[in-house]
Amino acid sequence: MPDSERLRRHLLALVSYVEQLKTNVPVSEEALRHNPDLRWILERGIYLCIQNILDSFSHIISADFNEQWETYADVAALIQQHDLISKEQEEILHKMIGVRNRLSHDYMNLDYDILSDIVNTNLDDFLIFAKIIAQYSGLHLL
Repeated sequence: MPDSERLRRHLLALVSYVEQLKTNVPVSEEALRHNPDLRWILERGIYLCIQNILDSFSHIISADFNEQWETYADVAALIQQHDLISKEQEEILHKMIGVRNRLSHDYMNLDYDILSDIVNTNLDDFLIFAKIIAQYSGLHLL
């Protein structure tokens, strides 16, 4: 059984980070190019949103399904195999994992258009996964 307090902390952080990111909407690629502080805020916020989702799903996989995984792509596949998310949501999660990896490892070559698109149009995807985690774990935070 997952540690509900751990999941609660992840979900509260995730919702908080999404709310912080929303304060920057709309954001343009041009603004990101010329404002390193804004760029840092958005990069870090997006990274933390994705990481909280992955940490929550990883905890659920370990605690409830006793599954092992090697990569975050495995986490997405296992969560879908256990019917917590749809195939479409798995694809979205895979894209998030790709963004997370770029933020972690290829941060010198980030495409500002991708960052602005995430903030301007995809923040609700983070909240969809937060709701899935909350419902699965019986938490009523959202």
